[in-house]
Amino acid sequence: MIIGDTSLNRKEVHKEIERVIFDMGITDNDVKTGIKSILNKIVEKKLILEYGRKNGVTVSPEELESAVKILRQDYPDDVFKEILLERYIDYSEWEKDLGEELLIKKIVNTIVGSSVSVTFEETKDYYEKHLEEFRHPRMVQVRQIVTKTKEEMETVLDLINNGSSIRELAKEYSAAPEAEDEGMLGWVSEGQLDETIDKFIFSLKEGEISKILESPYGFHVFKVIDIKDEGIKEFPEAVREIEQKISMEKRELMFKKWLDGLKKEFPVSVKESQILADMDMEDGAQ
Repeated sequence: MIIGDTSLNRKEVHKEIERVIFDMGITDNDVKTGIKSILNKIVEKKLILEYGRKNGVTVSPEELESAVKILRQDYPDDVFKEILLERYIDYSEWEKDLGEELLIKKIVNTIVGSSVSVTFEETKDYYEKHLEEFRHPRMVQVRQIVTKTKEEMETVLDLINNGSSIRELAKEYSAAPEAEDEGMLGWVSEGQLDETIDKFIFSLKEGEISKILESPYGFHVFKVIDIKDEGIKEFPEAVREIEQKISMEKRELMFKKWLDGLKKEFPVSVKESQILADMDMEDGAQ
């Protein structure tokens, strides 16, 4: 396999194939049927690295060291190396692969990382042609307070009934993650939560504060802030989502065109039949 000035021997090709198989979660039985896709991923990776070499894009030792620290921070030194050994990976080889991954990300970001403009006309046109994508089930916007004991929740409910703000009480009493956000659970679609909780909150009216509900998570009190019946999002609600989608599509197209250009710029030679034959020989030798 030859990509630009890089030539991979049989052993190196086999190692690259193993990496792709692991990353894609492909079984050994599916390798030969998916060999074109596997080899294409290897070629794309090497083309990007070749571009980096030609244009002087590098990963500094400091950048690599910082990435290594982040990845290893949850593991004691000996445990981390044991994990690598279980996959038959040498530490220096792993660090080299990480450096290549960082370099590829840096290169790709320089190509498609800049902002992509999306016009109002594009978003409006997309919305009108894909209305069904924006259909939503019945939804409620909810605040909640969760306590560990029923006694705590009874105290909270008494305070609410005496005029205390559920928003302030959530910050003070709730054990749920959204406590700091004044108990705001946000918009919830029908069928999204645990069945018992789901039926409970969707039986409430707008502005209503619930009775105490016990669940595996603790004791809950809910307040329904707003209700949306099943329907299609209005255009203003969908604009940000559409912009992100179109922007991603433009970046993907830009990246594909750039890769196609690299394939013309750098010579690529992949002997698929020879690689398959080599794999058959290795299988037969085992």
